[in-house]
Amino acid sequence: MRDYKDDERVNCCDIPIDDEKWKTLEMLLNTVQLPAYSAPAPYLMDATDSQIRIIRKENGSKVTEKYNGAYAHDFFDSITKLAIEISEQKTDIENKNV
Repeated sequence: MRDYKDDERVNCCDIPIDDEKWKTLEMLLNTVQLPAYSAPAPYLMDATDSQIRIIRKENGSKVTEKYNGAYAHDFFDSITKLAIEISEQKTDIENKNV
């Protein structure tokens, strides 16, 4: 994990995320096995043959989300939702330990 300087931060969403939450998200994303990017064949008009899959557990069930180049906004929304859920779970755990 790397340390970020304040000027390297980009305010990318309306939800305040502190450094600790960013590091938690970074650690999670580092453990996720994202497929390597594969450039589309030259005869294709777009990059929709590549996709990112997020596999996670929700209520004990395995959930797979797939995103391609056409749905970048949906991918952003999913990552933002994941960051919020991680933050809420951590807060719940901290509150139980108090």
